[in-house]
Amino acid sequence: MKTHLTNLIISFLEDSLEQFNKYQTVDKNEYFKISDCLSLFKNEFDTEEKHKYLFRFINQPHRTAEKHLFEKAIINGDLDECNFLRMNNYLLGIKDWINK
Repeated sequence: MKTHLTNLIISFLEDSLEQFNKYQTVDKNEYFKISDCLSLFKNEFDTEEKHKYLFRFINQPHRTAEKHLFEKAIINGDLDECNFLRMNNYLLGIKDWINK
């Protein structure tokens, strides 16, 4: 599951950059597929501590606020450069934490 999620994130980020540059939007179904996959099971991490650290990272107040902003923009179809970069940084951060 961790490898699958990492691959989903990488693929989405590559595709979304091209799509955003052409149409100022991203595939919201693909984004929310990644979001749904974040409910990883504890046994997929080397230690329970790593699992806790990932979810502490994701649930930091500023990350939660940024996530709310870019998800709202994705849903409403009005994604701008700032929210695209927020989404990109959020997903890259998750990918990096998963691969630690």
